[in-house]
Amino acid sequence: RSMSASAAAAEDAAKTSKSNNRKGRSVCSERGAASTPRTANRVGMTARACDQVWAREGAVLNPHYKNMGNLFGSEFWTYLLPPRVGADGAAAIMRHRLPMLAAEAVRLGFYDTVLPAPSFHVDVARRAAELAATHAEAIAAKCARRARDEQEKPLAAYRAGELDRMRRNFYGFDPSYHVARWHFVAKSPQSWTPRHLARHREI
Repeated sequence: RSMSASAAAAEDAAKTSKSNNRKGRSVCSERGAASTPRTANRVGMTARACDQVWAREGAVLNPHYKNMGNLFGSEFWTYLLPPRVGADGAAAIMRHRLPMLAAEAVRLGFYDTVLPAPSFHVDVARRAAELAATHAEAIAAKCARRARDEQEKPLAAYRAGELDRMRRNFYGFDPSYHVARWHFVAKSPQSWTPRHLARHREI
């Protein structure tokens, strides 16, 4: 259910923002669903590359990678996430590996807006049309911001840093990633609640 729901969310986002993307502005709407404890919610993190991210009320996110065998993660999260939630906030999200409700994601700055579930599709269409009508100034500001960021640290440097950490996951001494990958491909069920969720065991 998790993967199909995530795929549906991504498909909805693509359909909703098609006209906006042609004008250079990107919007992602997350209908939202929880991922399994072993699976990082790729939609939750990848959506952060959009200019605006709107989540359905009640959506549950797992915007992290570590459950996949301590995977560091890529998708430019080291560039996209800290400006939204701060360096400490980004580290906490990645380290704690806890599910996040849509309302909390907005409170932290991870997402932009929570929309009511009953009228979600209508609200997304209306907001996307409004953005499309006033996109010129936003695009100019976005281009200027991207140019400043590139001067400070090239996007290629973020990519190289993430891939370097990922290379350790793939070829380092810790086999956790390969074990998690095997279980993911084999779709093996969880045999116990992960320790980071079962905090009562520490009491």
